[in-house]
Parts: sequence; C-alpha cells; structure tokens
Amino acid sequence: MRITPLPPLPCLVAFEAAVRHASFTRAAAELHLTQSAIGRQGGGRCGFADGSHQQYAVN
Repeated sequence: MRITPLPPLPCLVAFEAAVRHASFTRAAAELHLTQSAIGRQGGGRCGFADGSHQQYAVN
C-alpha cells in the first residue's frame, strides 16, 4: 500500500479559505495575503487546480 503525502499546511489553509468564502478576494483578506498568493498556494502550486478557471467545489 502506497501512502500519498499531504500537501504543505499553507496550501491546505489557502484552499480551505478559498472554498469556504467562494472568493479569492475574501480568502486573501482573511489570511492577510494577496489574491495571487491564494491562487498559487491553494491552487496550482499544491495541485488543487488545473488552470481551467473553474470554481472550487467540495464534495
């Protein structure tokens, strides 16, 4: 059985805030970051987004 490592904690925090607020702007304000930083941390850099500009969804 292969265990996949978790993404770094800042990535998970940014992703969770973006999903909860449904807005990079509000997530950035809450975390005292820029919108760009939220997009990088919560999306592309950590593998949660594929660049298709679709909304995040939690199941």
